[in-house]
Amino acid sequence: MQLYDTASALGGTFSAEHGVGRFKRHLLERYGDIGRIAAMRRIKSAFDPADIMNTGAIVCPLGEKSAR
Repeated sequence: MQLYDTASALGGTFSAEHGVGRFKRHLLERYGDIGRIAAMRRIKSAFDPADIMNTGAIVCPLGEKSAR
C-alpha cells in the first residue's frame, strides 16, 4: 500500500489504463474519488438495475456495503 499512498500523494493513481478489475476494487474504494464512484454506481444501476451483468466487478450496487 505504500506505493499507492505515495502515488496518490503525488497526484497519481493506483491503476493504469487497463482499469481496476476485481482484484483492485478495494483500492478504488480507498483511493478513488467519492463523487466518481457514486456516479459509477448510478450509471450501473440505470443500465443494469437487477445487477445481472458482471455482478460486483467494479462497484457494488447502490445501497450495498463494500466487501472489504
